Amino acid sequence: MNQEIQTILQEIIQLLEKEKELLVLSIKNHDVSKQLEEIIEQKKSALSKLSEQNEEDILQNKKELETIKLLNERNIELAKNNLNFIDSMFEAIFCDEAKQYTPNGELTSQKEGLVNKKA
Repeated sequence: MNQEIQTILQEIIQLLEKEKELLVLSIKNHDVSKQLEEIIEQKKSALSKLSEQNEEDILQNKKELETIKLLNERNIELAKNNLNFIDSMFEAIFCDEAKQYTPNGELTSQKEGLVNKKA
């Protein structure tokens, strides 16, 4: 196995683990957003280095790739949950929920929070 690829994959795994920790803290402490930005930039850099490698060599590292996939999916869910939490807080504070009637005459709520606001 290519040692450089192994090193890059391990770096990505470590960055995803650190990102998870920061995502958990970010809901309580907005000061970690700068650290999250730095992690994202480091991940971009590592992925850029990885893209320069041979695809067949990369695919030989199935265990690491599966770990990266799982960690990334978990981090995406954490980020979504954080956004939903923030959105629900704004909704509770500002009553940001519009009521509308459907063509059938039923009353429905149309939620336009931070996550799904219309431009």
